[in-house]
Amino acid sequence: MHRRAPKPSGGVGILVKKWVVETYEISIVDKSYDGILALKFDNHDIDTSVIVFSCYLPPENSVWGRDSQSFFAHLLALIYTYENCDFMFIGADFNARIGSLSDVLEDCDSIPPRVVLDKKVNQHGHSLIEFLNDTKFCVLNNRFSHDNYTSISVKGRAVVDYMCVPQDIFVHCKSFTVLTINEIVEKNNLHGLIGERSRLPDHSALLGEFDLGITDNSSFDCGTHANIDHTSKQPRFKLKQIPNDFMESDMVKSAIFNLIDRIERCRETQGEIDAIYDNLCKLITREMHDKIPQINASSRTQRRRKHLKPYWNDELQSLWYNMNTKERAFLKCDQNNRYRQTLHNEYIGARNDFDKLLRQCERAYRYAKAIEIEEMSTSNPNDFWQKIKSLGPRKDSSIPIEIIDENGTPIRNEHEVWNRWKSDFEKLYNGTDTGNFDDIHYRQCLNHKEMIERRNEDPLYTPNALMNRNISIEEISSIIMKAKSGSAQGFDRIPYDVLKFLAVIAVLKELFQLIFDCSIIPSIWRKSIIFPILKDPNTDKRVPLNYRGISLLSCVNKLYTAFINKRVSGYMESNNLMADEQNGFRKGRSCEDHIFTLNSIVRNNKNTFTAFIDLRKCFDFVDRGLLLYKLLLNNVDGRVYHIC
Repeated sequence: MHRRAPKPSGGVGILVKKWVVETYEISIVDKSYDGILALKFDNHDIDTSVIVFSCYLPPENSVWGRDSQSFFAHLLALIYTYENCDFMFIGADFNARIGSLSDVLEDCDSIPPRVVLDKKVNQHGHSLIEFLNDTKFCVLNNRFSHDNYTSISVKGRAVVDYMCVPQDIFVHCKSFTVLTINEIVEKNNLHGLIGERSRLPDHSALLGEFDLGITDNSSFDCGTHANIDHTSKQPRFKLKQIPNDFMESDMVKSAIFNLIDRIERCRETQGEIDAIYDNLCKLITREMHDKIPQINASSRTQRRRKHLKPYWNDELQSLWYNMNTKERAFLKCDQNNRYRQTLHNEYIGARNDFDKLLRQCERAYRYAKAIEIEEMSTSNPNDFWQKIKSLGPRKDSSIPIEIIDENGTPIRNEHEVWNRWKSDFEKLYNGTDTGNFDDIHYRQCLNHKEMIERRNEDPLYTPNALMNRNISIEEISSIIMKAKSGSAQGFDRIPYDVLKFLAVIAVLKELFQLIFDCSIIPSIWRKSIIFPILKDPNTDKRVPLNYRGISLLSCVNKLYTAFINKRVSGYMESNNLMADEQNGFRKGRSCEDHIFTLNSIVRNNKNTFTAFIDLRKCFDFVDRGLLLYKLLLNNVDGRVYHIC
């Protein structure tokens, strides 16, 4: 309740369910300002903190609602103070009517536009919009289908109650609904509670549902292979701190010798190769747990990125404390209006000084960044693009648990969503559109391919000796040592970093030779972790095929394919079997060569016509049989051909 009101009116409160009280440590972090209550929810087990604000701003025509600027200034100070919390939510009766005013920066913020119900605007509405723009918050009202007016009375209807969240939290909102009191009474059969002393309120109830990803999903079944446990949460290792004695203990060396001996005596069956690879993964994983430090599971690296200000300095900190001191003095003042106005002016001056210096520091920081990028050497493009990415804004890679059916209706049932993703991605790389293909030529190619394959199977046929020579330890060592450390791991959770040791290289050489001889790969190599990346940020995130599925393959698998690729490309290059116009995927060549050639043609010819062709989903429709046929025509045969 408002303490200075002549009779009880307005006021705020927060009701918390029992399970939340049992799960979270709850504390009141602020109740110093009439109409603002802030609760903090801390869960130390999952290292998560949430701030919930409940706010009430009296109408602007009342004596208590005339100073909306101080109200929002205090709320802004609280958000600055607790900006390191994981999540923030504001539920409020602001008595603000924002009409069609925009609470986001159009063409900059990726927040859908509002479908305005209440088109009127008042002074509180202008103050609210200014507050939202300063804090990068947005309202949920008018952005979801189940919307309505939040105040319905004999005086009319209006939208004056809001639920506000940071813009980076908006994507986690699964639904937002405005329920009128009549709907609540009807749905829950509460007619018996209505009486003279329990009249229906004028304001509606606002219901928001969020998927914040802070629950324990360790029981989610993502599949298993042999005895490797992929269902539990995998630890993360500090791979830059691998000790020099990694894989050097007597016990590990003995296990490696036994594994190599088993490889040499292998009966070349799928089950035997799977068992050998599984034992290798267990051996490496056990050594990783014993020798490599793990990243603390309770570290805050899994939490959403904080909007830290790199340009914050001691002078800004001093002005910040001064502004807070002036604000507290102004808020606690109960003396005459003149003295109160003096304190108010001091607070405004302190805040203006802080805001001015903050803008100056931010501009100076961004100017220095721009100069740094301009003067940076272009010899290392990775550093250049890393600097560009650090400027922001950070891309939101979250994927909504929602799809759109054929009628355009949103579906949020998790089972239906998973099945839709599964079915859509299963259809990829299985193109069947051959309507414009030359069937006669296609059949001739396949017939010729089968004839060459039968010739190659003849015991008297001598395969390409250079391509099919045995694997050397130097060949494998060169490929492994050039592998990029810190790359993403595949389904077996074995990173490149732990493979760059002599003992591991020796066993991998024997394993690769076994696979090369029998043309059987471990079954787990056929599994991958698919990481969807949105192709175009302007497309609908709820359509699975708008994403490009990046497959995280086994690092050991990629090393073996790198060995095959090196053999094939080296043979093709040394025998001049590739067209000179082909620059892509060739060592020492890049798109810069094509750019130079095109630039020279344009400069030296007055009339130049160019055609740029972008083949959509061409990889889906490439016939694998014809690719193998091309290899056979270029004398790629024997063990190299069989493993392709």
